Amino acid sequence: MKKQLISLTVATLVFTGFAEAKFYIGIEGGYTGGADDTKDHDIQVNSSYFLIPGGSTLGNTFKDKKYSSNGETLEVEPWKGYNIAITLGSEHFFASNYLGVRWGASAGFTEIMQDRTKRENTGSTSFTETRGYIDAGLSFDLIVNLINKSGFSFGVFGGIEGDYHYLAIHDLEDITHNKTGSLLNNNGENPSRHSMDVLGRVGLTTMLGKHHRFDLTAKLPVGYIVAGDDDKVKISGNNPVRTSFNIGYKYIF
Repeated sequence: MKKQLISLTVATLVFTGFAEAKFYIGIEGGYTGGADDTKDHDIQVNSSYFLIPGGSTLGNTFKDKKYSSNGETLEVEPWKGYNIAITLGSEHFFASNYLGVRWGASAGFTEIMQDRTKRENTGSTSFTETRGYIDAGLSFDLIVNLINKSGFSFGVFGGIEGDYHYLAIHDLEDITHNKTGSLLNNNGENPSRHSMDVLGRVGLTTMLGKHHRFDLTAKLPVGYIVAGDDDKVKISGNNPVRTSFNIGYKYIF
């Protein structure tokens, strides 16, 4: 397996070396959803892990959940919000411009929120939790052009992305009584300031003229990093596993 990865890396570098590098700058944004990992992981202090989320985690990104116990019902919506980012990098095409690779870096902001309602015999209480993250990421794509004519190309791409997120905004609002509280806040646990995750990238791409590229991208969760220290999870502790669907524009120089 290691030899295959090394061979693939060397081949990519060789092809990239013969291909003309075209730098780009752009903007992308869209919908971001999230859900808690459905798989239990044994996390120990003073250790770091790369964790793969449970198989139903992605599906839970689009489902409401309901818990009942002792006459109480907790209704939890999935995390949902938006993301926006500036992107820059370079793309390299060869094989008569039908095959290419792309490297990229991004910096942006994501805001997600979740509604939770607790229903009891005496009434109900509803909360909305909002989290705002400053994001930074690196990505790599392999592009295959299905149509390649003068001034126009259309293709598909797939790749991988690693993202770092810093929690800059964290609000928990009791929308029933219009005050801030800690009820329903993940059993009183606060989310980590820092989180890191790995996403698979798939999408469609279109090039118009020589300078204008448009992308439709789905970013699907592959894994995330956890680091334990003094009984506290510092990286990706108590943070949702994300999925994003973006529209992007890149100006190719």
